[in-house]
Amino acid sequence: MIQLYDLSKSMPFARRNPNLTFTDAVSPAALQILLAMSDGNKQPEVIKEHVDVELDAPTGQFMSSDKPSRTTGQKIRYYGIGDYDYLAMCTPSLNPWSKTNHPDDKMKFYGPDEFMPALLTFIMGLQHALAMVGGIITPPVLVGYAARGDPETQQALVSAALIVSGICSLIQIIRFKIPGTNYYIGSGLLSVTGTSFTFLAITRESIAIQMKDGKSFDEAFGAMLGVYMVGTIMEGLISFIPRKYIKKIFPPWMCGLTIFLIGSALIKSGIQAWGGGTFCATTGKPCVDVGDSHLRYAHPSYIGLGFFVLVLTVFLELFGSPFMRSAQVAIALLIGYALAAGTEDVNGDPYTSNSKIDAAPAITFLWVKTFRIGFYSPAILPVLIGFLVSGVESIGDISATGDTSGLDADGDRQAEAIQGGLLADSINSFFAALAMNLPNTTFSQNNGVIALTRVASRMAGLGCAIWLILFGILGKLGAFFTSIPAPVLGGMTTFLFASITVSGIKVMGTKTITRRIRFILSVSLMFGLGVTLFPEWANFLDCSDVTPSDLKGLCQAASLTLTTGYAVGCITALILHGLLPADPTHTPLFEDDTVHYQSQPIDHSIKEGACMIPVKEEPDHNPLFVWFTDQFQKMLACEHRGTC
Repeated sequence: MIQLYDLSKSMPFARRNPNLTFTDAVSPAALQILLAMSDGNKQPEVIKEHVDVELDAPTGQFMSSDKPSRTTGQKIRYYGIGDYDYLAMCTPSLNPWSKTNHPDDKMKFYGPDEFMPALLTFIMGLQHALAMVGGIITPPVLVGYAARGDPETQQALVSAALIVSGICSLIQIIRFKIPGTNYYIGSGLLSVTGTSFTFLAITRESIAIQMKDGKSFDEAFGAMLGVYMVGTIMEGLISFIPRKYIKKIFPPWMCGLTIFLIGSALIKSGIQAWGGGTFCATTGKPCVDVGDSHLRYAHPSYIGLGFFVLVLTVFLELFGSPFMRSAQVAIALLIGYALAAGTEDVNGDPYTSNSKIDAAPAITFLWVKTFRIGFYSPAILPVLIGFLVSGVESIGDISATGDTSGLDADGDRQAEAIQGGLLADSINSFFAALAMNLPNTTFSQNNGVIALTRVASRMAGLGCAIWLILFGILGKLGAFFTSIPAPVLGGMTTFLFASITVSGIKVMGTKTITRRIRFILSVSLMFGLGVTLFPEWANFLDCSDVTPSDLKGLCQAASLTLTTGYAVGCITALILHGLLPADPTHTPLFEDDTVHYQSQPIDHSIKEGACMIPVKEEPDHNPLFVWFTDQFQKMLACEHRGTC
């Protein structure tokens, strides 16, 4: 017996057969049965609530007793190749300005639980992995610059990042139910995970401060791993809080503000790498991160390498096939590296060096290089804020994945995916720290891959995870990524970091910017963007002469927080969000603040209360202060009537 559900609620199948409508819910298997019964075109007038059928379990296809079994050739084709339009996936867009005949419009849609043939799983997994690899390797490569002179550490960080991302993606995709509860670990969607950019700036800053105090890179990075482990508790707690409460205390515009400040801080790192690397950008000495080339910072040769990568990215966006557009970061990096390897600077020195690749092992795995886990207390507040932002951002990423996968935005499956995804992010980040790596989070760029290829099947995610683990195990490949010249990497990462900034602007614009929100954003950006551009402003806190050690640690924590743009900006926004009253047009009417008054000109000739109209609108104030605002409005009302 199979219970049938409303076909119109399943986006993939509704797209193929828009005229079909039935009664309530299902699985892909039952939907296939409905399509078989209706011949894919004709709408049956009556469908029974229960249908007795035989199913081909692996595929979910309708099998009748008189239907002949598949031949060996048909089985090979079905399980091995399938009927996906591979040509459309690989067809370049020769006229990108045309509004018709886009190749990706012809491709079949695969839902989250649909079976995929082996070849398609192999190709889609590779496509998702290539879309992620640039984002995964960038944080460990940039952090590893501080371990200059130790290629083993740099290679180990990159390899571990790839392996950890693969393992964490498996946890996120497969999904596990916690016994005896209604909670899950994992989203159960094509939500792949990778190294988070959120913690890159604070990690580099904290390591630099510790190394200035005499610690080695290994000690400094190990101390940050301990901070990450504690910080994961924040995201774990968020996973059990209903979305509506998270949005009230931490509304989208505040999340967008924080994302914007994170991207703004990272752009500085991208520009430094584009000009030749952080070392020569900050010391004024010849660059050491461009192979055997040692020119001055921002030499025209270096700027040209990075600009070539950027131009190539634009070219792929315009004319590339769906496969090339989704993998444009990896393709641009590879071609940029090839250009650098085949050319020399003005002194005849090559831009690349094979020394790191030659010294790297052929096969590697986690914990080949370990760091003694410690704890750097001054970084705890910025890291906690980072996990708060990462959690709220993951809600958006998983919601977008559910939308592109055809899930109902208000359905149980979507709610379970968000809860399980957030809890998996927390557990994955803890595991990442144990595996000697930066925290992990869901990657939003893979939603673009789903939209381009029309494949939302989790099998593609499993293929992606296997590819990432394979990339990480190949030690030579990890060393290759660390050997990419800084200008080539910088040209790409500056684009990626600018994309993060634009994402923040987009999130801020999802709600109407009222006078109150505009004021909060202005004050928060004044501090957040100010210290991002000129962190020396916060040097008024001199902790060098502070005693005892406990107070000195507190002073260092305050100083680090004040010089971290996204942290001071987010804290400022949270304080003002709680203190400032709502705009006059957003005064709460009932305990449920989804209904509000909208003020109108008062006419004493009509009944009391008729001047206030209930309006459905999202609140732009902190619910912790709803009661105080309500009491204030009541006081004004009674004074107006003279009944106080």
